Amino acid sequence: MKTAAVGGALGMVLLLVPQLEGLRLGAYLDSAGIPTICYGHTASVRMGQTRSEAECAELLKGDLGVALAAVRRNVHQPIPESMEAALASFTYNVGVTAFEHSTLLRLVNQGQFRDACAQMKRWNCEKAPAGLGDKTGNCKTAKRNKRFNKGLAKRRDMEVAVCLRDI
Repeated sequence: MKTAAVGGALGMVLLLVPQLEGLRLGAYLDSAGIPTICYGHTASVRMGQTRSEAECAELLKGDLGVALAAVRRNVHQPIPESMEAALASFTYNVGVTAFEHSTLLRLVNQGQFRDACAQMKRWNCEKAPAGLGDKTGNCKTAKRNKRFNKGLAKRRDMEVAVCLRDI
């Protein structure tokens, strides 16, 4: 169950996220066109920028600490560390604000853990230029500004598996 120590869940998510993100020492545009570096770090990244592996490890630890703190601040139910790690990975990827306003969080706080974990699979779309997103698939929106991403779908499958592991 949820503990005061950071080690368990943080240790798990520090192992999970590098597998999901991969390491790139040079800045690049991610599939949604966002400047990104290291293990998916996006804050104040400029194209042409490079980082060392040690710098990337520090950025990851800090970013995951922020995500884990958001999970701990917003989850009001005791949850297993594996679920906490999955929620931190999810939050790291979608952002704190999206997590805080998600149906997933509402379901966690209602104690509907399996349904909450299943919600992650709904987050397998990325931003697309208006009119160029999915028109018939899971990402259909009025503005047609979302498109399905196979990599996100694979990530969500892994996060769901970790989320469900100990519930």
